[in-house]
Amino acid sequence: DFVPAEVYTHYDPEVEVVGDISGSLWALNQRLVDGDLHFDCDWYQPVRQRILDDIASYDLQEGQPFTIPGTLNIIREVLDDHGLLISDVGSHKMWIARNFPTYCPNGVIVSNGLASMGIALPGAIAASLIDPDRQVVAAMGDGGFMMNSQELETARRLGVHFTAVIFNDNDYGLISWKQQMSRGKSVCTRLTNPDFKMYAESFGIKGHRPTSLNELKETLAEAIQSHELHVVEVPVDASVNNALVDKLKKYWQEKSL
Repeated sequence: DFVPAEVYTHYDPEVEVVGDISGSLWALNQRLVDGDLHFDCDWYQPVRQRILDDIASYDLQEGQPFTIPGTLNIIREVLDDHGLLISDVGSHKMWIARNFPTYCPNGVIVSNGLASMGIALPGAIAASLIDPDRQVVAAMGDGGFMMNSQELETARRLGVHFTAVIFNDNDYGLISWKQQMSRGKSVCTRLTNPDFKMYAESFGIKGHRPTSLNELKETLAEAIQSHELHVVEVPVDASVNNALVDKLKKYWQEKSL
């Protein structure tokens, strides 16, 4: 919008438009109408394919640790095109914004701006109250979940139906990620968590903790497609976060040659 983007440390846009989005698009459209602006419609096809290939490269493999982007790919396969994913704040938010395709307006809601943690669970309750027949997924980290986990009682009492997916790395993952980028190590971010499966069950809610790829796929499919309230804990390997930074750094270095 009105301030330059801070996307990645190694991201350097050739042209950045800073200003009101609708006004900027109107100005570009006006130049197109006036006939002095021409779009190269061929450039985007290889770019689009590279994006799709990159997303697919994170598909989970049997026997390997679960990751956030790999799990998101499974959620995308299961979730209806008109379903809703609500993102909490954490490292998963970065992956959702980068890797999660949407096929309808407002198919993803991200807590940005002030980036308040703890939004996903109450947000999913509200979304389910507004549209009880819509598939809703609340995506959150363990840190964000624990900031509002008591709202499971509210969800149970109101009888709403959605799937809460907890990406558990026992860490404030986004803070740790940023510390790793700036200092080479993270401090004071590790968490000691309860048993999320048992925690959900203590509210009378179905809790899950898949341990294999097939079980993860089956659990997410069952939970998202059912008309019930589910909590799915997904233990994740966070090393993929720093690997992304290294990959982007290499890409931009090669591009600048």
